[in-house]
Amino acid sequence: YNYYLRELIKLCVLNNIQLIYENIPFTESSKRYMNTSSSSIINYNLFIQDLDGRYPNIHFSNRIFFVEDSYFDDGHHMNENGAKFYSQYLNRSILLSTNINYPE
Repeated sequence: YNYYLRELIKLCVLNNIQLIYENIPFTESSKRYMNTSSSSIINYNLFIQDLDGRYPNIHFSNRIFFVEDSYFDDGHHMNENGAKFYSQYLNRSILLSTNINYPE
């Protein structure tokens, strides 16, 4: 995971491509297994902070968020309604966090 993400970042930097890194949502039911003090979340945030420090021109989001279980088919893969929801979220997130102007 680390290796391929870093390689992707290098390719984007070399080719002057703006990269935006966003998290995917988790199911509401997975919330009980995660909390803000869990080692996986702490390690993930440290990883993102490291990348953010190395590549200041890339937008890295370390936001972890949860959505209704009904947006998922199997707990890991979103269904059609989930995909629509996440696409709209992602569009708003990109517009708010960058200077990119997309046509309406």
